[in-house]
Amino acid sequence: MLEQILGLIKEYAEQAVNANTEIPEDKKQQTVQVTTEAVTDGLKQHLTPSNLSSLSSLFRNSTANTAGNPIVNGIKSMLTNALMQKVGLPQGTSNSFASGLVPSLISMLSSKMNNSSGSGFNLESLVNAFSGSNNDQHGNILGTLGNFFK
Repeated sequence: MLEQILGLIKEYAEQAVNANTEIPEDKKQQTVQVTTEAVTDGLKQHLTPSNLSSLSSLFRNSTANTAGNPIVNGIKSMLTNALMQKVGLPQGTSNSFASGLVPSLISMLSSKMNNSSGSGFNLESLVNAFSGSNNDQHGNILGTLGNFFK
């Protein structure tokens, strides 16, 4: 489950980075890695059992309004700062990239959660995956995330 979610985040980040002409070619790989880590860290920070009400409203439907949502804004801020500090992208480029990626990524995850075909995932499994509440091997977010960059 966790690997599926991280795979979706990384794939989405790769597509967004490769489509962005403001990110220099020599920084694209690092940008994908930093983006995946920052978004994952942001989700992990907000996807907690004590935050279920906010999460439920954010992920309720695939057309959720992400503008002004504190969870989305928090993740955008984390990503913007990470891109400036770790990759060395200018603030404008970092902010523009994060502002485009995070809301659309949240909408994509929401769409997967609301997938009636059964191939999606639900809020509880998302919270468990990121909080490590399930005691199996998939609860280890750091170990799983590390495997994507080997």
